[in-house]
Amino acid sequence: MAEQQVVVVDVRSADAYNNGHIKGSINLPLDKIQAGDYKDLPRDKRIITYCSCGAENSSAAASSLLEKAGFKNGATLLGGTNAWQQSGGEMEKASPKAVS
Repeated sequence: MAEQQVVVVDVRSADAYNNGHIKGSINLPLDKIQAGDYKDLPRDKRIITYCSCGAENSSAAASSLLEKAGFKNGATLLGGTNAWQQSGGEMEKASPKAVS
């Protein structure tokens, strides 16, 4: 991630992402991937999907869909957010939006 060779994709809902996500990840919920809304993902980088379920159901489905769409360098983060945090990975929350 630090060398910008991978894109880490949180496939959970926007609310779940806003409450805490892997630092530097982007939010692209599984339902959007299922609808084919992944045009902004780079095809020249490794795409790593994750969710918060231990069985990786959502992230594995997303990775599979992206592979079928032509993304050849995908992976799923085993253990999701729990494994990331247990290994010392950094999490962040979305910045609150200013009220005008």
